[in-house]
Amino acid sequence: MKRRNWFPWTCGVLLLIGLPLQIAVLPGLVDAPYYRALRIVLNAVTAGSAAGLVGWAIQRRDPEKKRQAERAERDERNQMIWGKAAYFTWQATLFFLLAAYIVMDILACTPGMIVVLAVLLLSFITYLAATRFYEKRY
Repeated sequence: MKRRNWFPWTCGVLLLIGLPLQIAVLPGLVDAPYYRALRIVLNAVTAGSAAGLVGWAIQRRDPEKKRQAERAERDERNQMIWGKAAYFTWQATLFFLLAAYIVMDILACTPGMIVVLAVLLLSFITYLAATRFYEKRY
């Protein structure tokens, strides 16, 4: 008897339940006493199940592509590029976090959540840009 993998099914069901709840039900509960906690839990469940599905899909890809990706991970040139890009991103993130702190202090924290999200996106974009730069340079 073939063993079933319940992980993708569980993640898919949680995603199919979490998304409609966030879109249709959650906005109507803004005045509820536990709205923030419910929003955090729903965001975590939805994001976690989506990330789980993406991870599962990556593991299930073509075996030859998987072997090539594993070889690329062990390649010295790629490791050097990723290391340099990560170090540059770390330095840029420190600067972005300092700027976000100053902006949150000036704006009394309400728009601060948007700024912190922007900082995380800037960090991600900086990492991608640095990786491309070092790929062309080396």
